[in-house]
Amino acid sequence: TLRMKSVYLPNEIYNDSAGASKQTLMASMTGRAWCINDICSIPGPTIIIYPGITVNIELENAFAVKHVDPDDMECPDLINLHSHGLHIDGFQDNVFEYTLPGDTTSIRW
Repeated sequence: TLRMKSVYLPNEIYNDSAGASKQTLMASMTGRAWCINDICSIPGPTIIIYPGITVNIELENAFAVKHVDPDDMECPDLINLHSHGLHIDGFQDNVFEYTLPGDTTSIRW
């Protein structure tokens, strides 16, 4: 089973042209990252699946739990995992299904 989760990944950028002793914080930002087995990246990873292989994924939405209106499709903390190029049933790969903050969804392709 592949463990995937979405997290906020903080990042700070420093200007170190004056040397390590006088670094100046230039920017501080937080991005939305995807993690596979606790290795996180922005953008998320590409998963390559070969014919005949069954993949089980536990998808965890680890974004902060806030008031979420599931009818508001612009809510940024809803996540969805779907494939591109897999020849599978649309019910298995529904782009309209989502995982709420704090929830985990099991996916099997």
